[in-house]
Amino acid sequence: MSRSAKQIITSVLATSLLFFSGATGSAYAGDPQSGTEQEIIVVYKNDAGKDAVYEESVEVNHEFDTIPAVSATVTPADLKELVNDPNIALIERNITFRTTDADFKAASDPIPLEQSEWSFQAVRPTTMWNQGYTGTGVKVAVIDSGILTTHPELTVAGGISTVDYTNDYTDDNGHGTHVAGIIAAKSNGSARVGIAPDVQLYAVKAMDQTGNGTLQDVLEGMDWAIQNDMDIVNVSLGTDTDSTILHNMMDQAYNAGILIVGSAGNSQVDDYGVPVPLTTHTVNYPAKYSSVIAVAATDRYDQRGDFSSVGEEVEVAAPGVEVLSTYVKSDGTPGYALSNGTSQAAPHVSGMLALLKQAHPTMSNVQLREELKKYAVDLGSPGRDIEFGFGALTFAEDSTPPADVTNLQVTNKTADSLSFSWTNPVDSDFLTNRFYINNVKVSEVPGTSYQATGLTPETSYQISVNSVDRRGNEASGQTLTESTLPLPDTTPPAEVTGLKVDEVTDTSVQLSWTNPLDPDFAKLGLYVNGQSVNETAIPSYRFEGLMPDTDYNLTVKTIDSSNNRSQGVTIPVRTLQAVAPPIDPGNPGDPSTDPGNPSDPSTNPGNPSDPSTDPGTDPSGPVVTPDPTPPVDSIAPGEVMWGAIEIMPNSIRIQWINPADGDFAKAKIYINGLFAGETSGSGYELTGLLADTEYTIVVKTEDHTGNLSQGASRTVRTGPASVPTPPVTPPAPSTPSQPDVIVIPANPTPAPSGGSAQIGGSGGGGGDGGGGSAPSSPALPVKPAEKAESPVERAAATLEKAKTSLTLVDFIDTKLAVEALTDTEKRREFREKLNELKQELQIRDLPAKKGIKPTVPIGISLQVAMKNTNFKYIDLSSVKPGENVFVINSKGEIVKDAEIYILWNRIFVKPGTGQFAGKETYSLLIDKTVKGKASLLTEVSSPLRQPLILEFTTR
Repeated sequence: MSRSAKQIITSVLATSLLFFSGATGSAYAGDPQSGTEQEIIVVYKNDAGKDAVYEESVEVNHEFDTIPAVSATVTPADLKELVNDPNIALIERNITFRTTDADFKAASDPIPLEQSEWSFQAVRPTTMWNQGYTGTGVKVAVIDSGILTTHPELTVAGGISTVDYTNDYTDDNGHGTHVAGIIAAKSNGSARVGIAPDVQLYAVKAMDQTGNGTLQDVLEGMDWAIQNDMDIVNVSLGTDTDSTILHNMMDQAYNAGILIVGSAGNSQVDDYGVPVPLTTHTVNYPAKYSSVIAVAATDRYDQRGDFSSVGEEVEVAAPGVEVLSTYVKSDGTPGYALSNGTSQAAPHVSGMLALLKQAHPTMSNVQLREELKKYAVDLGSPGRDIEFGFGALTFAEDSTPPADVTNLQVTNKTADSLSFSWTNPVDSDFLTNRFYINNVKVSEVPGTSYQATGLTPETSYQISVNSVDRRGNEASGQTLTESTLPLPDTTPPAEVTGLKVDEVTDTSVQLSWTNPLDPDFAKLGLYVNGQSVNETAIPSYRFEGLMPDTDYNLTVKTIDSSNNRSQGVTIPVRTLQAVAPPIDPGNPGDPSTDPGNPSDPSTNPGNPSDPSTDPGTDPSGPVVTPDPTPPVDSIAPGEVMWGAIEIMPNSIRIQWINPADGDFAKAKIYINGLFAGETSGSGYELTGLLADTEYTIVVKTEDHTGNLSQGASRTVRTGPASVPTPPVTPPAPSTPSQPDVIVIPANPTPAPSGGSAQIGGSGGGGGDGGGGSAPSSPALPVKPAEKAESPVERAAATLEKAKTSLTLVDFIDTKLAVEALTDTEKRREFREKLNELKQELQIRDLPAKKGIKPTVPIGISLQVAMKNTNFKYIDLSSVKPGENVFVINSKGEIVKDAEIYILWNRIFVKPGTGQFAGKETYSLLIDKTVKGKASLLTEVSSPLRQPLILEFTTR
């Protein structure tokens, strides 16, 4: 940037004000009452804000098409009113821009041959020309000082002037013509040929005869480029002042699919030519924005031009020192000139992108931006740096492969897989690695590891990893040979022998056996009625906690070191009956030990029929001493009262009411006679059960003395196992002219069940791959196929469902079913019912938009739609694209790749493929779950009172 340009911008900055609307109103710096009339750019929130600008302005200079903004001339009083207007989102001064180059030097005769210039040879576009790519069909706009339409080297397809003193986009400065020649000068044997000589070149005059322009002029130019479907826009101009409105406009253009190429700036030397330290980054705007490709300047020796701005935003570099191109002589006639600057570097990149656009017509602007990096030759520090970005661009052939990977080694192996790691080369143009197995490429891996799967056990494989650069040059690679492991052992050990019962009690069983002699035998699994209870390695075990007088099947399974289990050997056993505790320690058959034999007076101290032995009638008889030991409690507590039982496939949750006994302590739970657990509470969950299996559950109560009740029992069957739904073969792909569409997603209500137009390939399967047969499993009973539902029946069913749920999702499902009817009378009848439902749902139809360009984003302001300031700001957390904000086509199908985003407190939608289908009617739907806020700082948000539908029709 020249010294004079810096002085102009410094002057502007010294007096400029930047305004933003805050949570409680607009905030600004300075005194809006001071000064005279001034030009501003105003972003409004709604129609009320737009009307306010017209009412409070001396003059409205321009109304933008793609953003809710106008430029206006205002008095200090007008400005104050607008600053305090809650319907205004943003106000900015109409700041000054300047072209980014040094002075021009007229080219001396004789003029060099058109392909002889070093800048042309550095880029080497003939590599692409030889493949038939010269930019044909690609639309490139140059936002600059215009283009000299009478220059014999240039053909201008059209354009616009945004400056206020002329409607003619002819260049009256020379800068724009110089930039245009670098991009598109004809290949006619004259002095200059452009990088892409056959592009459609458009002149957007936003700079005046001195090389200066304004924010309004640049915004108008970008607005025009969006409206006219430009593919590439070159902006070799800049300012040191950040602008929110300019930033949003650049993002809007990028979101519309436009590639924007900007000059990084010429500010790495000060006003006196003294270099600025590289630690001071000087990239100017708009190149500083992420939506713009910032281009630095190089000389013929691949050195950065000392003026070329540095910074993290620099993406690539191109020729920008002593560049010859078309020019306007002082008398207004065609000529040629030399100049230095990032203004000259940027159009080299615009021309290269035009060639790549023609070569890859289906690539998006984002993909082409990545493709461009393949042609960058790293300069400066390895990798991306602040001086050259990814490097200097050139189409020159590069046949040198990168260095090989190093340290290739095996990190893990199994019977069917091998894992490897390595170190990638440090070459600046390294891109990826090609992984080969037995000389067959199986994958491309940019990282440093890979696992090869699906291999054959005990088999040797030759592995090669070859590094590849951005040009596709492939190194010879590193190779090693490795073998997979043998198949794992799946054979269980032999069974135990001699299984026998050693002892049986009422609550336990002791078994013993002989272990097998297999060398890999490790342990035994012990089971009661098919349920695992323990593991052991010794040849005997006591099963405890069993119920008395109950039949059990006890199983012993052998287990080897690979955890293979045998079928097991089972032995049936019945526990003994419970033995009641003795009450009398005496022997009733021995009078000497029986203290109370009523038939023996000598042993009965209280026989009333014998006065001599009755202490109660004979005071002189023997005295009997009472037993001091209190009576033993042998009464069990009451039983539980059954409550709710919850059944799952692999578990049962039971509840009950415990008895009211004062000495109740806990409940013990048994399943199929096996003790499962105990609790003092009133519920228990039994887990690890088999699906669709009958179980007997017993809950016994126990008191503090240990008395156990007989138990309350229930027989319960677990739920059936879940059967996964088989994958559905996707329908055939939609026509190429239509965006991909998919059925309505399932949030917050279930998705519609029909009418999908989702694009998909063949094969079912899960999320990790394609289809294929599932592993074999036990046959399941197949339900006979039901009669297919007719279209009328489907329409009726979806209508009833929508009436019940009263959700926007089910309403759309019903609309889809109704529109699918071929019977016109039935369709008319159902449409009437659908309209009644629409009124019941209180769906609000917003004013339709017609004749919309397929590439232009569509926006909705909730505040305008609801006519309520509670929706001034959108609660971002409530917006779920594809769930409660989505777009449907005229068939009622959701547009799958519609991109939904928030900008300027509006909900915008644009097609992910670059444009909507032409002459098609779409509807943007916003569900009631979307919320708005009255202030940015408030935590309170309000949901929409009714769903919104905006219908728009493309050209």
